[in-house]
Amino acid sequence: MIKLVDKTNEQQFIDFCHTDNIYGTMQYTRYLCYKDYPNTASFWIAYNNDKVMGSISSLYGSVIISFVNDEDVILEMAEFTNHIDVSDLWCDMLFMIFYTEECASFFKITEKTMTTSSTMTAVLGCGKLSPVICSANNRLKEVFEVVCQGYNIMSDNDTYNTWLSNITMKIKRANTEIFALTQDDKIVCIGIIGYQHNNAGEISSIITLPEYRGQGFAKEMTSHLAAVLENEGKQAFLFCENERLVHFYEPLGFVRTGRWVRLS
Repeated sequence: MIKLVDKTNEQQFIDFCHTDNIYGTMQYTRYLCYKDYPNTASFWIAYNNDKVMGSISSLYGSVIISFVNDEDVILEMAEFTNHIDVSDLWCDMLFMIFYTEECASFFKITEKTMTTSSTMTAVLGCGKLSPVICSANNRLKEVFEVVCQGYNIMSDNDTYNTWLSNITMKIKRANTEIFALTQDDKIVCIGIIGYQHNNAGEISSIITLPEYRGQGFAKEMTSHLAAVLENEGKQAFLFCENERLVHFYEPLGFVRTGRWVRLS
């Protein structure tokens, strides 16, 4: 049985999110940011005999699924997702291994692309705080310019305003923090601690300006963010979209802990 999250089962949803150090952090962060915007985001709980076995969230059609390994529950969640708008789907690789054929029909995606990659988790004690890295939550325009260069996106006002609205929401409601490494007060490398809950936090958007690459700034930033999370008693994790990134992060103390898939 799948129910919409409301005040009566909100704590059950939050508690379940805290049992999953990957997708749970993503869904919990979404909930903090968008629980008061039902036209933008929706959240559901999957039950089996009144026991919480999974959660689903949808934000602008981007769906995240988190579950306990129960075939009946997974199948019900996949079938349920067939009845909501889906632009892309994030789930554990296990979901796809057992239900690839079912998902192809459930999600009604005619031209689907599936990206599989690795989840990397930091080994305790791998991080190191850097004295030259500081918070950049008050320098968002400069951060945005670095993001544009890192992801090759247009630096126009509409794009900036959309990005600013999203990141400001996360900073205010979900403790997202942006860090910057500077030279002569110029931001040359950034990193973000984004999705997080009480037990874990995601390191993302490690970006160095092209002209400053090859100097070890990305490694220094990654170690710093891992240390920040460790000092808060949280497990650091990140997503690697290819093997090259896996090999980059492994020497920094990260180990491969799982596979994830994005279906769009």
